[in-house]
Amino acid sequence: MRRLIAAVLLANAPTAWPADAYHLGIDAFKQGRYEAARDYFVAAYDSGRHDPTLLYNLGAAQYKLGDYPAAYESFDQIRDDPTWGALALYNLGLIDEKRHDDASAQRHFRAAYETAQSDKLKQLAASKIVAPQNATQNKSNWFGIASLSAGYDDNVVLLNDQSLVSVSNQQDYFSEAFASASGFVSGDVNRGWRADFSGYYRGYRDQSDYDYGGAATGLTYNRVTGNSQWQLGARADAEFVGGDAYTASGSLRAQLLRTIGEFGLRIRNEATYVDGASNYGYLTGWQDRLGIQIARAFGTNALRLGYELELNDRRDDSTATEFFSYSPTWNRFYAAATTSFSDAFDVRLRADYELSRYRDKNVQVNPDGSVSIAARDDDRYSASLRATYHASGKWDVYGEYQYANNSSKFSEYEYNDNQIQIGIERPF
Repeated sequence: MRRLIAAVLLANAPTAWPADAYHLGIDAFKQGRYEAARDYFVAAYDSGRHDPTLLYNLGAAQYKLGDYPAAYESFDQIRDDPTWGALALYNLGLIDEKRHDDASAQRHFRAAYETAQSDKLKQLAASKIVAPQNATQNKSNWFGIASLSAGYDDNVVLLNDQSLVSVSNQQDYFSEAFASASGFVSGDVNRGWRADFSGYYRGYRDQSDYDYGGAATGLTYNRVTGNSQWQLGARADAEFVGGDAYTASGSLRAQLLRTIGEFGLRIRNEATYVDGASNYGYLTGWQDRLGIQIARAFGTNALRLGYELELNDRRDDSTATEFFSYSPTWNRFYAAATTSFSDAFDVRLRADYELSRYRDKNVQVNPDGSVSIAARDDDRYSASLRATYHASGKWDVYGEYQYANNSSKFSEYEYNDNQIQIGIERPF
């Protein structure tokens, strides 16, 4: 949560308007009585005063009360004002963030930076811009994040593909590293091409066969129209497990981000062709994933609800006597809530339910020589709790607990897993 820029900067500026309701509103705002301040400012407005100074203070009081639609309307009316416009644009960006409309927030922060007269406001706006502009107007279109962490896993599980589960039934310590970078190689977020790069690695102290890593690169076209942002792109991925090649894949993705009132809507579809390495050739084939998410902010709290559907048509694995399907229809339902206790500390809670239904029946020879024939069905519950402390500068320190439980018709795919992790990360 970022603080709204105070509303009283020009409270004592000369004005030809009567001082009663307006100045009573200023006094109430200074005392933290925001509801009274809003009512006084509305009274001043109803009496015929419509100047930008009043509208800015009215918007600030509405913001403090969590009435973001009304605050947005007040700030939007003065976005072109030479005195208050830059401040109004900055605060519009803050409201966009609460609505989870990142595209609109970036437009407002950039506009605030470009029109701000004070160095302080320029610095505030620049700190919110994903690809900030410095004081000499040199553009740095690149942004990203890097993180390092370490943790403990009480049951090491390889679950980097929804159709593959390998359970060690062993505990171990691990370390993780992640980095990503994105930048507009042509245009900007309103209309332009963005390049993306990322890399990830998790290594275990003893269970090295479960080490997992990957790298990805992609190119996406962005277009903003009104309250919508469209993204069309392609991505290539390469992954490895235990030091050996795992899969290589290519994806095409389309995504729509849209603001509908107080809600942020995201719809996306990603079609992927997967090429399994020699030891994982049975994973070769097509995958298509469709997802929809709705988000809303409630004061300092935010809630996200989503659903994902994944369809698979893989080569599958067969021998002279056995057959194993790796082509599930996979469904995920999830909810995530975030709350900010202060500018420096926030907590996120997430819960997922996943169910996988496999297309064909497995034919499996048991140790006693009997044959089991059944379609694999898995149900997985998971939850995580993460606390983040925003330290000085741009460093974040976080701790996270994760729990998962997977049940299946085949016992070898069943597991319980608990993980504890601490780490640091830095956006840039």
